[in-house]
Amino acid sequence: MDAPIFSKDGQEIGRAILKEEVFGKTVHPGVIQQVEIAILAGLRRGTASTKTKGEVSGGGKKPWKQKGTGQARQGSIRAPHWRGGGITFGPHPRSYKQLTPKKLKDGALLGALTDKAFSGKIIILEEVVFKNIKTKEMAVILKKISGGEKALLVLSKVDLNIIRSSRNIPGVKINTVQSLNLHDILNAKNLIIEKSALPNIGEFACRN
Repeated sequence: MDAPIFSKDGQEIGRAILKEEVFGKTVHPGVIQQVEIAILAGLRRGTASTKTKGEVSGGGKKPWKQKGTGQARQGSIRAPHWRGGGITFGPHPRSYKQLTPKKLKDGALLGALTDKAFSGKIIILEEVVFKNIKTKEMAVILKKISGGEKALLVLSKVDLNIIRSSRNIPGVKINTVQSLNLHDILNAKNLIIEKSALPNIGEFACRN
């Protein structure tokens, strides 16, 4: 399997061979979905909090005597059925993190890469060097090679000029090969890989 190599001028200048051990795995949609759900669950802050009747201020005094008033007996005006009272079974701070086996995460990531390869959504980009921040120029390059669709740009290493040139372009996300992850792959229409990053994807793909 191969993928087109584009120059920064948007011209196809060759084809790159994709490693079968990375881009030729079996795709299991159920596994990919399970791992993605776990990733999204881990992103939840889990800071929602409510007060029980013991935490709401006030309510220390019995509102009226137990008998003889003709009213239902009450122990506190901060009971859940009172306005301003505590909340029964309300949310409290918690972690939504799900423990996922590494073998499952690796299979999902490689399956997503394989799916992109079989769908023809992997594009190899020749190395782009910016001495300064060039957002307009970067936007033109990405539009030429991906048609303006949502794209994940994978760099071989941290390049601040490229990152700063791309971060304000709508629909563009940037990863280094070390930080490549399933969620960003699934969220992108095209996977644009810097040519120098391609050989290292197999080395780092299953370390996250």
